[in-house]
Amino acid sequence: MTKKSTPAAPGTISATVDARQFAARLKLIAKHAELWASAPILACVTIEFDPGAPLMRLSHYGVDMNITATLTAEGTGAVAVPLKTLLSFVAGADGETLAIEKSQDSHAVTFTCGRFSAALFPLAVEDTPRLDMPAPSRSFAMGEGVLHHLLSLTLSFVSTEETRYYLNGVCFELDTDKVRAIATDGHRLATRETATPAPLEAWEYRPIVPRLAAAALFTIIGRAQCFAHFAAEHREATNNPLAGYAQKPAGWYQQYAQFTCEGWTVTTKLIDGTFPDWRRVVPKNEGRPEAVIAGADIERFRRIVGGIGKGWTRMKAVRFSPAETGGIALKADRPGDGAFTGEAAAELTAPFDPFGCDIGYLAAMPKAFGSKKLRLAIGGASDPIIIAAPESPASEFAILMPMRV
Repeated sequence: MTKKSTPAAPGTISATVDARQFAARLKLIAKHAELWASAPILACVTIEFDPGAPLMRLSHYGVDMNITATLTAEGTGAVAVPLKTLLSFVAGADGETLAIEKSQDSHAVTFTCGRFSAALFPLAVEDTPRLDMPAPSRSFAMGEGVLHHLLSLTLSFVSTEETRYYLNGVCFELDTDKVRAIATDGHRLATRETATPAPLEAWEYRPIVPRLAAAALFTIIGRAQCFAHFAAEHREATNNPLAGYAQKPAGWYQQYAQFTCEGWTVTTKLIDGTFPDWRRVVPKNEGRPEAVIAGADIERFRRIVGGIGKGWTRMKAVRFSPAETGGIALKADRPGDGAFTGEAAAELTAPFDPFGCDIGYLAAMPKAFGSKKLRLAIGGASDPIIIAAPESPASEFAILMPMRV
């Protein structure tokens, strides 16, 4: 019986590249890649060369997000191979140069680095689900550290609850010559804004960048200068007279965002939903007692009460009240489990009514604001708490909903 030969997989490549640079970029892509085992092509990285240019593009094409890194390399061709498998090889190999070879007749792509080599079976490059970014509706530049500044406060406030999918991302508001980022999970909210270096036209559309894409931007773009491009098209309802209903309701379509910096491009679909009117939950600050409290004291008490309960029943609610010594008295009490008390140093403008809040949420805010202290504007026991760093501008703050204690 004659054995039937298996046709070679499509795609050819012949290239050499710096192994350390290749591994560093591949590691960063893998950290934020959507690796779905149910679709093998979504677990791949695509290696491509620009014709006539000594540049290699490493790209992960997911369903909702594309990440591309560019680095200097010599070669031609394009292949798609399993990302995690390739990363394991290049991270462990000891060579300074990575050689990549595959001819049209070969079944595998050969990667050679120092004393080690790997043969990986590729998939068809044309099967990768690339996102086609439409013509941008708004584009603007961000200086060094600006995107990092916006996301460093808001990213940790993004909801992970899928039922309210429109909260699963960071909302951007584009005003005249300024951009604002907002995130909330329903229990807490944070907002921060910055001016743009060039004129920017206000936009009624409020794009929501998904949580995974925002995390990738924070890590990949980071503190670099970048360009932000947002695309969305408002369409009127499309009616079907025969069916008697609207085939397509009025709304925003073709919703995408793309962020680019030197060496990186992140393209993402935007969340198709309406971000809530967050200004309605922001209480007025006038006349509220204020307390400036050390973040280290809050974090210390969070660790102290962390042993009460387990899992979902773990102690979270802590009572805050004025202390006789001039600071703030802290108390966590769970009948049957135990009780803890403590005191945090604070500067008070006036006495305040006792209130309760989630100690974990509050303890995380100094890091989000990049400050060692927090300024709390306190209302009644059932009023939201306005939180900021002592040096924060008026447009930069967080809201924390109280808890019953």
